[in-house]
Amino acid sequence: MLTERVCDLIVTVADRVVVPRFGRLAPGEVAEKSPGDPVTVADAEAEAELAAALRAADPDAVVIGEEAVAADPGLVRLIDTGERVWLVDPVDGTGNFVAGNPDFGCLVVELHRGVPVRSWIWQAMRRRMFQATRGGGVRVDGRPLARPHPRRPELVGGVTPELAGLRGPGLAVPWPMTGSCTADYPLIALGERDYLIHNGKHPWDHWPGILLLGELGGRVAFADGEPYTSTSANPHKIVAARSPEVWDAVAAAAARVPEAGPGTGS
Repeated sequence: MLTERVCDLIVTVADRVVVPRFGRLAPGEVAEKSPGDPVTVADAEAEAELAAALRAADPDAVVIGEEAVAADPGLVRLIDTGERVWLVDPVDGTGNFVAGNPDFGCLVVELHRGVPVRSWIWQAMRRRMFQATRGGGVRVDGRPLARPHPRRPELVGGVTPELAGLRGPGLAVPWPMTGSCTADYPLIALGERDYLIHNGKHPWDHWPGILLLGELGGRVAFADGEPYTSTSANPHKIVAARSPEVWDAVAAAAARVPEAGPGTGS
């Protein structure tokens, strides 16, 4: 399936189903899958429409969405084992979407036997598409993106609230996470952040960004160094960085913060 065709599908579904509801959700259109984990009618409708389009275009592949996994958790095992899998999250950052915060968007990744080969990150309100291809680099709105080389005296990153006290040689006081991987991973790709530390483990959140940063020379792994997989039981947080050297420095600093050990797995 052509990369550009996937871009068109993502934008079309977002513009038809998601964006018109931004700031206009009725009380009955928002629910909770679990405490603090909202879901909206836009999540369900956009996932159904995007998944159907991908299945029609690539009938031999398995298509898995976040809401489908919520209904059938066993589907997650197929992500690492399927010959070809499309993994979709049409509204990443649902909490932001509900709150009227524009940091939300769509995540799509194509995996072959658990290895990401293409990914798309669509920032719906900023109208910006990040597309990564294994061995082919990264494009932003169709233009090649070079590896970031920010010139800052200290490393700047985003962390979850319990790591607000993260300190270490060469590390600036960290920023809070944005609440959406469609914003957090691109901030590193663009050189605006050097790292992030995330306690969520969901594969639809991380695989698109893992490929994005990998194509730009970055590293993403659990804080103990174990490579990320969709079904890992590793209790540690995920550290993403623009380079292996930055990853080492951040992981070492995180290890000194008591709350930086086991993550919540949320």
